[in-house]
Amino acid sequence: MAQLTNTQLSATIDEVWDLDVLQARYAAAVIMPRVLNRSDLVKKSGDTIHIPIKKRLVVGTVASDGGFTPDAQTLTQVDVSVDTWKYVSNETLDQTEAQSYWSPESDFPKDAGEVLGEDYDGSLANLYSNLTSNVIGSEANPTPFDDTAMLAAMLKLADRNIPKNALSFILPPIAFYLGLFKLDRFTDADKAGLPKNVLTTNFRFPLLGVPAYETTLLKTPGGTTAIKGFLLHKETLAIGMQMNNKFKRAEATAAAKFSTIVAMESLYGVKTVREEHGVVINIRNS
Repeated sequence: MAQLTNTQLSATIDEVWDLDVLQARYAAAVIMPRVLNRSDLVKKSGDTIHIPIKKRLVVGTVASDGGFTPDAQTLTQVDVSVDTWKYVSNETLDQTEAQSYWSPESDFPKDAGEVLGEDYDGSLANLYSNLTSNVIGSEANPTPFDDTAMLAAMLKLADRNIPKNALSFILPPIAFYLGLFKLDRFTDADKAGLPKNVLTTNFRFPLLGVPAYETTLLKTPGGTTAIKGFLLHKETLAIGMQMNNKFKRAEATAAAKFSTIVAMESLYGVKTVREEHGVVINIRNS
């Protein structure tokens, strides 16, 4: 007996499309707001931002005849070159725009801004190799992020008299979920002094009074099991944006094409300003 299968009835079987287009996922920019931002200095012109830094004063001994040698207060400087030019763009044919129920252009400004935010944070995270004065663990022997690593990082900066009022922990998810959150006192509501368990609320509490931020944009050097975490003073790193997510929309008719191009561009630079003001924590990534 002959059977009717999907092959014979393919012309009658519907293809159903969900009319809700699900959003892409972008990592929130959490490093950029916690570093020096000198964008206002290059809004109108310029390709280099000079950041002056005072040196420490020194104490001298007065000679028996009352003489002394004045110390010259010479400033040093760090230069931030605005030399990174990035863009996000897409093009939609007029026919596609007319016939599709979804317009790629509708979400573009928001999505492009978010992906450029990822790029800023990624560029800042790449500066980890410049922070050499204060390092916890090593790439060959990384540490779980626990009380010991946290206290060691704080001690590094305390020994250097780095102010505590502009510090931030910038940590990967594993520092919380396979580190701090394995310790009851950091999750249990009654021990943490919170109304609900932090695992259900996603709350990030200060660590030793220092705000803590979670990001997936930190770096894992090739061939290692270490992922970089930071304890940063605000003056450790800097960013300067000359074009901050500048949006453009253009018809391509002049190029003999019936389409619309949308683009967003950004021109910026990043720099390590005071490397001794930051700590790199080599966190075990497993």
